[in-house]
Amino acid sequence: MDSKLLYVRYKEYSNIELVKIIESPDAYQHIAVDVAMRIIKERQISEEQYINLRRKFEQEKRDAQERMDLPKKAKFTFSNLLNFSNLKPVSRIIRIYVLFFSVLLIIRFVGEYKHLINLLRVPTNWNLSTLNWFIPYIYIIPMLLLLWKEKLAGWMMMIFLMSYTALNSFLLFLSEIHILNPEKYEVRGGLLIVMWIISFLAFSAIIAHFNTKKIRGHFNITSLINIICISAGLISNVFIWLFYIL
Repeated sequence: MDSKLLYVRYKEYSNIELVKIIESPDAYQHIAVDVAMRIIKERQISEEQYINLRRKFEQEKRDAQERMDLPKKAKFTFSNLLNFSNLKPVSRIIRIYVLFFSVLLIIRFVGEYKHLINLLRVPTNWNLSTLNWFIPYIYIIPMLLLLWKEKLAGWMMMIFLMSYTALNSFLLFLSEIHILNPEKYEVRGGLLIVMWIISFLAFSAIIAHFNTKKIRGHFNITSLINIICISAGLISNVFIWLFYIL
């Protein structure tokens, strides 16, 4: 296009529109950039004003790019929820654990939904035992989020929980076979004996797996941190049982 025609057209452009042309030489012909620079000089735009205009243009460019990338990011995040092909083996294992425990938590919530709603509707009936219904959600949800992001706190919370539940399963097994039987515990026997043994073995296996060199190294876990987390889980459970027994 003729430079005179471009000049007439660009004369109507705002300063930021002219800066856009100047700062995007790959998108415009050389003659267009020259005309835009000529008009900027004619308007006596100072260097400081030009820098501010360029910053404004760059910000608008970034904002526009983010708006374009937003659907892609959402799709990428959703598609990678179950796509572990690009992850390291350790990250893949951790996410499988997160998904597994998420499914268990959802199943538990579905089963307890009506009771939880009733508790929320009548808060005057709350007591210390009411916390037992809400603690799993208050504790496990943040734990799973931290594990998904592969944070040290997520590993620590998982080991604490598995230590607590492993010992709890073992003590419940002892209660079922009448070796340890708090007055408040109702012995039901049968398949529960098998269930508590399986639970104890499963939780112990998870502790052992999370303590393998590969996973501990991934989280940079020291022996001291490991001992503290396991001990805290065991001691917490012992205190709960002493409360019921004594």
